[in-house]
Amino acid sequence: MNSLNDKFKTLLQSKIYQNSENFNQYISKNSITQDEEQTLLKAFQKLKDYQISQQITPKDAFLIDKAIEIQKKYDNRSKQLADSPVISSTKETQKESFENLEFRGDSKEYFKIWIVNIFLTIVTIGIYSAWAKVRTNRYFYANTFYKGNSFEYTATPIAILKGRLIVFGIYAIFIASSQIFLNVYISIGILILALLITPWIINKAIKFKLRNIKHRNINFYYTKNSPPFYKFFLIHLVLNILTIGLAYPYSLNKFKSLLINNAQFGTAKFAYEGTTSNMYKQFLKAIGLYLSVTVLPIMIIGVIGSLVSSYLSNSESLIPLLYIFLPIIAILGYVFLIFAGFIAKGIYDALISNFVWNNTTLEKVTFKSTLKPFKLAWIYFSNIIVIILSLGLLAPWAKVRVTRYKCEHFAISAMDVSNFIATKQQNQSALGEEVEDFFDIDIGF
Repeated sequence: MNSLNDKFKTLLQSKIYQNSENFNQYISKNSITQDEEQTLLKAFQKLKDYQISQQITPKDAFLIDKAIEIQKKYDNRSKQLADSPVISSTKETQKESFENLEFRGDSKEYFKIWIVNIFLTIVTIGIYSAWAKVRTNRYFYANTFYKGNSFEYTATPIAILKGRLIVFGIYAIFIASSQIFLNVYISIGILILALLITPWIINKAIKFKLRNIKHRNINFYYTKNSPPFYKFFLIHLVLNILTIGLAYPYSLNKFKSLLINNAQFGTAKFAYEGTTSNMYKQFLKAIGLYLSVTVLPIMIIGVIGSLVSSYLSNSESLIPLLYIFLPIIAILGYVFLIFAGFIAKGIYDALISNFVWNNTTLEKVTFKSTLKPFKLAWIYFSNIIVIILSLGLLAPWAKVRVTRYKCEHFAISAMDVSNFIATKQQNQSALGEEVEDFFDIDIGF
């Protein structure tokens, strides 16, 4: 018993158990896992009880030994880091300070969720789709980890269903007025209404998406209301019409600024520093990469098709082969057209994602996106081929595959985030009181 009391006194002398703030900072700074955190939390509570009663039971021996073992483990790790030689290279220092997201989802697990979602959505004529979306998002967020802690998705299906019913109702009225009642005035009125509420809907979608994502019990938020979105869409719609789309990179950069500069994680604000000139460079780079892998194959297919067609058409006996060859060339051309589309999407998504995240900060926290344009293009293309060949049954595998790749190539500066989480958890209770409770709209964003 005396030995157990000595162990308790040893823990009491540790600074991390002196108050809740020290304890939370220790947990965050050392990236302690959730199981270890629970053990230390129980030990912390026992110490509080001990300070009042000065009594301890042999049942607590295992808990105290475990807490001491965990503390020694992380104290030794901190000592090793402190004793290690300082790296002089800035590039190497940055490399050490980043930690990637980790996706732990499994395609077999997700398939069970996906197949039930499909079945119930069909049976309920689409009503269950709101529940399906929530189940899917909860699975993917719960399996996305940073420093041993997963994200959370907290949206309710009813909120999504309300938004979808409103959108469906507007669409149904438009179809009825244009196709059944043939009333062109009602149709035009609905189109105008749709244009007028689009900025409002997008603003609602952004707010909805962010406030329903958590990490370590800290919410994301979006602070702007719809007026800046109306201003943005009015100016940039006119601008892109007048420039025949040449202003799109400028508009995209401004839109990213509108989104990121008004987003928060707890009480900390995101900041976006991407410049318009560099955004145009990304578009030019994307066009150059796309042309480098599409122009040559198109030329080869065209030359082969022309030569073979010319050869076959010069001989009457070979003309029947021409009718076989031309459809084959047409099919190959169509397949390559699809392939070229996914190449374009992969290159665009990778370059723009890298540019945006590499120019985004969260107070002192920085991000690093390292997606490979051609690799992402290949994943997109091969995924769609596999989905088609499997009649859709491998869609869950494809979704898990692309999510895992994106997580593996997205990193956050580890040291800054650890300190940041410890301070922001103290301020969390004051946030989130202005949640709009009329209805929520969740659209693809």
